[in-house]
Amino acid sequence: MNVFDCTLCVATTISQFLVDEVMKQVSLYGGFRHVVRCHGNPQEDFMDVKQSGEPIVLLIANQAGREALKFLCDDYHLPKEQRRVLWIHSISSGLDSYKLNELVKELQDIPLTNARGCYSSILAEHVMYSMLYFYRQTWRSLASRAEHKWDPFLMVELRGRKVGIIGYGDIGRASAKLLSAFGMEVTGVKRSASTKEVDEYGVRLVHGDAERERVLRESDFVVNILPGTEETKRLFNKELFSMMKPSAVYINIGRGITQNEDDLACALRDGVIRGASVDVFEREPLPAESPLWDISDDKILLTYHNAVLSDDFCKKAIDCFMLLARDFGSDGFASNVIQIDKFYCG
Repeated sequence: MNVFDCTLCVATTISQFLVDEVMKQVSLYGGFRHVVRCHGNPQEDFMDVKQSGEPIVLLIANQAGREALKFLCDDYHLPKEQRRVLWIHSISSGLDSYKLNELVKELQDIPLTNARGCYSSILAEHVMYSMLYFYRQTWRSLASRAEHKWDPFLMVELRGRKVGIIGYGDIGRASAKLLSAFGMEVTGVKRSASTKEVDEYGVRLVHGDAERERVLRESDFVVNILPGTEETKRLFNKELFSMMKPSAVYINIGRGITQNEDDLACALRDGVIRGASVDVFEREPLPAESPLWDISDDKILLTYHNAVLSDDFCKKAIDCFMLLARDFGSDGFASNVIQIDKFYCG
């Protein structure tokens, strides 16, 4: 079946401005029979299309996406060819907000894709920004300016520093491309063994707990790009932070669920590690009572899960979606398909 003969249902709880931009990009492409937008309650907004019998393509993000999955994919008792949802695509690369492990029955036989690779370049830039923030002591320059104080000081060069990327995939490779241009020494820790020891960016590829521990102990920067799964939940805790150098900087642009934030706050306050740049959190928005808010600027760079939000974020998101839509066929998708049993992109 041609995917453009379907009704497109858009369910996302990203900001109103971004939803408007997503809808604008969808309309610029055109092609779908109808486009129905969720304004907050999928059960109300998608009831008519659910009852119409029309085939559906579902475009999702965040909590509204999860609710739409539950509501529109409840016909799992039917044969594959009779199910109403033909395809599901996640605007975000991360999948933990959907709690897919609770929706295995609902999602069986429905192809699910995500935006893997879509935002790798902007996230790689954020990795570089985080490193420069600490080694160029950005907070000190701002504080001196506020005091009208002329305050020259020594800065630290990135060249020759060691970087360990934990969860070496698309974002890790995009980061490595920039890091290698700065003359940094990069090791990528993968989930499974690689067929090569060094990749095209000069990154040494390793896997396994023992190698990960070695990388943590040796790295000047530890970049966490792990997916959010049961296996990675709060993996970065007191034990792992204690393995790192006292001069090390921890950077998380992966998933908030992979770190224990109380342990991170303690590690920063007690000088276990030098600093941290954190863009993602277990609970978002970050609760007002989180100890991370009170860590000083010289020890933490907090951003608000917006490292990915470039000026062309929505265009990138919909470009990815429409490319996959055009590739849709009886043989399925060539890339970006989620393995439901592992929640990894295959």
